[in-house]
Amino acid sequence: MDIPAYASKKQTLPPGLREEAEDSLRSFNELYRKWNGKDGRLWVWLSPRTPGACSDRLFTRLAETLEERPTGLTMHLAEIRDDISYFRARGTTPGKFLARMGLLRARTVYVHCVWLSEADVRLFARGGSTISHNPSSNMKLGSGIAPVAMMLKEGANVALGTDGGPSNDTYDMFRECRLASLLQKAALLDPKALGHQQALRMAVTNGCRALDLEKAVGRVEERYRADFITIDLRGPHLTPSINPLSNIVYSASGADVSDVFVDGRALMLNRKVLTLNEDAIVAAAGRRATSLVERAGVHRRSKAN
Repeated sequence: MDIPAYASKKQTLPPGLREEAEDSLRSFNELYRKWNGKDGRLWVWLSPRTPGACSDRLFTRLAETLEERPTGLTMHLAEIRDDISYFRARGTTPGKFLARMGLLRARTVYVHCVWLSEADVRLFARGGSTISHNPSSNMKLGSGIAPVAMMLKEGANVALGTDGGPSNDTYDMFRECRLASLLQKAALLDPKALGHQQALRMAVTNGCRALDLEKAVGRVEERYRADFITIDLRGPHLTPSINPLSNIVYSASGADVSDVFVDGRALMLNRKVLTLNEDAIVAAAGRRATSLVERAGVHRRSKAN
């Protein structure tokens, strides 16, 4: 962010959250040189805060960087209704703004997009940009319901995301699949608005396409990396398993994952994490959370949200 006041919310940002555009790009270039492509699993992308918190000059420089380097860009966009008011005050829309800046293209992922119009979605589809749908976050924060069924119908690549911990709480992609499907059915009063197969495709295939990895992962086939999970379908909540894919979307959760393999390497077997000391990490998280609350002078109390 390089604008002192976050325009769409009219909030003045603390100095520690602001950074000059060239300083940000210099840091990106350093991280890119050091880490991009590391072990074939780390990819360094650009990540501006959002229009209204970044100058047009910064967005121009970001587009130039995308031309110079084989990298990508991700940004929150049109998450709340006020964001649209910001664009309207400038005589434009999110889609038109990004198109003018040269930022509607492959390897760009725009998060939330709750308030995009049909015309803007068509621009996204033509440009090859991805929309990351985050249903849990949108519900918890009262942001609204993204028109995902319309987005898919218009040919946009819509993937699934979780947003950050405070606005999601679980990081559980199974729950995101379920909510993505149910929200569209409820919003459109149509039980066929977004089926379980579409939700799974958003989580897997469309996610791989969003990151430009669809030729490397996302399939259990020869020449693809051995990235896969196994799911224990024997639980009472997953029985009977007449349609396993439907069960996975509507009844399963991350707790049902038994094994995790990444590039052929087992990271978890029989629900036991092999690469980390899970008990020690959980204990440390509890201690640090308590310390943080004490330093902040906030007393623990139950709240509705």
